[in-house]
Order: sequence, then C-alpha cells, then structure tokens
Amino acid sequence: LQAYIRLPEEIGNHRRPDPPIFSKPANYSITTFDLNVADTSQLKSIKGIGPVLAARIVKFRDGLGGFVDTRQIYEVYGLDSATAGKLGKAAFIADDFTPRKINLNKAGEKELSSHPYIGKNMAKAILSYRFQHGQFSDVEALQHLNHLTLDVERILPYLSVEEN
Repeated sequence: LQAYIRLPEEIGNHRRPDPPIFSKPANYSITTFDLNVADTSQLKSIKGIGPVLAARIVKFRDGLGGFVDTRQIYEVYGLDSATAGKLGKAAFIADDFTPRKINLNKAGEKELSSHPYIGKNMAKAILSYRFQHGQFSDVEALQHLNHLTLDVERILPYLSVEEN
C-alpha cells in the first residue's frame, strides 16, 4: 500500500524514516525432509500447514503405509493444491523406502477396509473372491474384480501375497 500513500517528507523538524526493505536472509534455504518420517512440527514449517493439517497428513500417511510418490499429498483432505505444491518441493521420499504391505491372502475385512485406497465394499469383494477362487497367486489378480473401481496400479505398492 505504500505506493498509494503520500506523506510529507518532514513533519515539523523530524524526517520520515525510509521504509524497511523486506527480503530473505542471505543464508535462507528451505530444509528438505523425508515425507515418510516427518513429524507434525516439520510439516508445520511449510506455510499453510497448521496443526490440524499436519496431523491429517500424518494420519493419511500412516493409513496408507507410507507415501510412495510425493503427488499423493494432493489426496490429503483439506490440503489445497498451492500448499501441497510447497510441501512437494520441500519433501522427498527416500529411494530405499518400502511401504507397509497388506497380505491379500491373510488380511481380514477390517485390515483391508482400513486402507484409504480399498474401503469396505472392495474389501468384501476381495474376501469373496479369495473364498471362491482360493488364495491370490499375485497381486495383479485383483484385476479380475473389474466390477469394482479399484485402481490396481495405485494400490499395488501396498499389497503382497507372500506366504510368510
């Protein structure tokens, strides 16, 4: 607003001080952090993320089993795209990160439906398929459940069919 306000240069015997110039300090840099191990205080360091959004990001991450792609932060409820973009620039995912996996051959309805990408109806369909056809030989067998809108590519990193 300073450009639109005109004040006299001198008031009585006092000269008006020069306006302060705001700039980033010379040593300013954004600290990057691993999105899968970040706590709420690190998340709150991003402008636009307060305690509620930080807790929501952590809850979503824990429900997923960890982020496998930084673009997944756009799926967090209430996180606008501008703030998600800032978070995406400040965060990274470690190259050696492996998400927590759900075993399709052993998981019950509660465990399956608790995953954000599956839900209750898909969990029931998975269990019905497993009951009718036996154990899954591989995760791609989920494509046989084509009557449901399950994005197999999106959920694939979070599923396994291991025998252990």
